[in-house]
Amino acid sequence: MIDENPSEPNVFVIGGEDGSVRLLDLRVPPSECVTTTWRDFNTSSPIQTVRLRHDRSVVAGCNNGRVRFFDLRSKSPTKTIDTTVDVTVLDIHPNLPYFAM
Repeated sequence: MIDENPSEPNVFVIGGEDGSVRLLDLRVPPSECVTTTWRDFNTSSPIQTVRLRHDRSVVAGCNNGRVRFFDLRSKSPTKTIDTTVDVTVLDIHPNLPYFAM
């Protein structure tokens, strides 16, 4: 999964098959473009959906039902929600703290 914020077209967030979430900034040299990597899901469950929100936060959810909220300035999640159900579809609102499964 990949998402970008239209107001910052050079910044992307990618959710990986290994459960990691990476923030990329294309304004820096290629060897340094991955500016942050979050691996706080404690699982190898793939990231189902990731969203780079307008308030410069990231929301990511994995197949095991765990949804995490990250602040771009932090290495740790600011909030975790365990839905306790396996997820096949997850959508995250780009502006508000809402998600639907």
